[in-house]
Amino acid sequence: MPPVRPCFPPRPTPVWHANTQLARTGNRPPRDISPDAQSEAEQQAEQPRAQRPPRSQQAPPQPSSRVPPQTVLADEQPEKEDAFASARRKDIINCLDDAKARNTSLHWRKFNMNARWVQRLLGPGVEIDKVLTYGPYCTEVDGELPALDAHGGRFMKNLKPSQRTKLGRQYELLFDLFPDFETDLEYYAADPDVMESLKKFLTAASDDGRADDCKTLKDSVLNYIPSPPVGTELLTVGNTKTARGWMHYSTARFLSPRNMLAEFDEDPEKFCANVLEGRKILKGGEFMAFMYDLDDAGFPTKLDAGLLRSPFLLLVFRHIFTGKSSALKKTPGPAGVGRRPIAVAAKRDRVSPEMIAWAAVMGYYALSSQPNWSVHNGTIDLRVLWDAVLNLFKNSQSVWAVETLQWWNLYLYNVHMLFINVWGPSAVDINERCQQPQRKTLAEQITEQRAAAQQESDVSD
Repeated sequence: MPPVRPCFPPRPTPVWHANTQLARTGNRPPRDISPDAQSEAEQQAEQPRAQRPPRSQQAPPQPSSRVPPQTVLADEQPEKEDAFASARRKDIINCLDDAKARNTSLHWRKFNMNARWVQRLLGPGVEIDKVLTYGPYCTEVDGELPALDAHGGRFMKNLKPSQRTKLGRQYELLFDLFPDFETDLEYYAADPDVMESLKKFLTAASDDGRADDCKTLKDSVLNYIPSPPVGTELLTVGNTKTARGWMHYSTARFLSPRNMLAEFDEDPEKFCANVLEGRKILKGGEFMAFMYDLDDAGFPTKLDAGLLRSPFLLLVFRHIFTGKSSALKKTPGPAGVGRRPIAVAAKRDRVSPEMIAWAAVMGYYALSSQPNWSVHNGTIDLRVLWDAVLNLFKNSQSVWAVETLQWWNLYLYNVHMLFINVWGPSAVDINERCQQPQRKTLAEQITEQRAAAQQESDVSD
């Protein structure tokens, strides 16, 4: 390849050079000479050589009439659309409508992977349509937002403060998953058909990600449950999922609220019958035994002692985010060859409250007897359970929140497998029944306990 030669603007043609050109071109004026310089050159040509003034006394050369090209500085160049961003948007829009194009797309693989994380970070049963439509009105955004129609105005007016906060948080998390939405979303929204296709795809892909977690955890979760007392039938993979939940001792004890564990141990069959027959109503705000470190002696003096630190919940978390083969692995480091875990593929090297909440939701569903996925699991609403877990981290600077996240990040890649014997002696009497008194869930009690502690602290100050 020949070297690149520097390019300079044309030099101005001096008068004496014009005289030479006139002589060579048969009195034709050169193209580079201005009219004034041309007339002066012709007059000098008509004069005898003796009458011509010496070159030192001749008029200075006149600049050429040709305008040299102007050099445009980098900061003065007009702003042009990023070609890569434009190609990415066109590629994504093409793949939304053409499934075959997804096999050869350069941008679709990452886009699809992030879409499968939507429910893992935004919560079970998240409504993408509402997040994209009303999320900007529930958070601080730059610039003015267009006015909502009558239906949208009524929707926003009826939102509770907690719902508004949740919707705004989901909108922010969606932009964390898709950073390109900062510039791309307005292009998608310009075409209603493209926006509708985008919402449908995000919903379908997030359902696929949730279905993968449910499928892989369905049978493996039986390996994470401690063995029941001698004489109790073991749950095996051959059993249908409808045999779990309140139909079996092993899963029923883990699904019991932590503050009712003593009652369960007194008469497991009576407890299960009361739940199945509707005499004991459990809610989504119940913090079940599988969410606690049952060896923590701080309970019940502190209701959040050992909460979200159970070996079972940790195994479920590792199964989902760091791979099935890493769940029961006792030594740190990679679990071996094979497909990369989803946390590694998504480059998530820190545990977030949303990831812990998702492990709790998946753990509850895997232990339950519900054969097919639904956010309504008996009397438990898994969306309420999700919100109750995240509410524990509402004050992110609290000692409990900081220490809990530190504990999770410590044990994420180095789990000490210490199964605790959570099975105590029990008496079985299926003929007895009891009525459920009105009570508060553990989530409500913990909130009241923390509020009372904060009030005492404010008074002492």
